[in-house]
Amino acid sequence: MNQNETVPERKVGYIVAFERELADFSPALRLEALIPAANALDDVAQMLELPLLAEFAHLEAQLLRTTLNEMVEFAQQPQFAELKKDLGELSDEDLDIEEWFDAEDGLRWVASLQTYLERDPFPTAQLEGVTMEEISADLFRLHYILERAYLDGVRFHLELDS
Repeated sequence: MNQNETVPERKVGYIVAFERELADFSPALRLEALIPAANALDDVAQMLELPLLAEFAHLEAQLLRTTLNEMVEFAQQPQFAELKKDLGELSDEDLDIEEWFDAEDGLRWVASLQTYLERDPFPTAQLEGVTMEEISADLFRLHYILERAYLDGVRFHLELDS
């Protein structure tokens, strides 16, 4: 790489984690379009009475602790003092509740969104730095991965990968 070339900035993305290993299958795919499209995807999911994208995600204890602490610090209200004290007493294990989801539920979510978006794609103005093609490609990849998990009877969740 010469001096004029820049390294593309790596986006935050989701990876699919499984409750147990899948035989002969290791999807090392980062789903980078879903995070910037989360608000738009969630709007459609709510309209279709489906879970929100983040409901399939596993937040690590440190991220959750940081987020909660930032919320308390931001508020700076006396009524949050007890909450801040309680947060300090929680261990990472208390916060790191690993939740798994049936692949069938994930497949239903993805297929419903795919069907809706084929008929009525997001307007470009609604998207934040991502194209409809990138969103469709990530949904296709996620569907492929979840199909395999479903066939193997393995539960999943999404994890942030930065």
